[in-house]
Amino acid sequence: MSRIDFYYFLLLGILCLAIFGVPKLPHERYQQPHPIKDMPAQQLASHFLIFQTMEGENVTSCTGTAIGPHAFMTATHCVRGKNAAKVLIDLTMDAHLLLSTVSDGRDHTIFLINGQAFQNYISVVPVDAKMDSVLVTYGTGKGAYPPIPKYGRVMSCEDPSDLDRIEHEFCTTLPVVSGDSGAAIYDDKGEVVGLVTFAIDNEITYTNTNFALNFARNQLDFAATFGIGGETPIPRHQK
Repeated sequence: MSRIDFYYFLLLGILCLAIFGVPKLPHERYQQPHPIKDMPAQQLASHFLIFQTMEGENVTSCTGTAIGPHAFMTATHCVRGKNAAKVLIDLTMDAHLLLSTVSDGRDHTIFLINGQAFQNYISVVPVDAKMDSVLVTYGTGKGAYPPIPKYGRVMSCEDPSDLDRIEHEFCTTLPVVSGDSGAAIYDDKGEVVGLVTFAIDNEITYTNTNFALNFARNQLDFAATFGIGGETPIPRHQK
């Protein structure tokens, strides 16, 4: 390119900036792409959660699944000991108050929240995981949004005592990453068999261990209807 051509394009660029202004390029972390309309209902119900203290300090992030207009389900360890009082959903600026929680005695918690209702949520029908069955989870690990589908299979846990079977514990080959904790795990029928809890990654194999849901039917029904048709009593905190 000749010197004349260089100055010509430089002048043209300066004129464009003067007329149209500097383009706004949002930081990748804070972009919020709109979910595709033909995404599965389960994927649309999955959300990136950032838990905060009442003062607005971020304490942890996980994946949650909307199971009612004002209720979501996630892993208990996401908030255990973290004094979380609010949650940001999908990197929005609106903080929702955590009104009440109920846990099922495993690594699963349902939160009731205030604020804008979820537009997409699933009806939870928990079933047991079947050995070798195909699974899918929609995780928001490392801030991914919309959530990314990840596939795997049910495999045997390494517990020789069969305690895993009695306690409805199961292991999978789902390639989860940090932040996928709390994502619902679905079988090929779209039914919930558990939540992502913790992973073991070594040179020999990759597994993550999960428990089947143990919520009472009335707890799931309450979460599905909380906030519909006027004021609904908030249940007391349970563990």
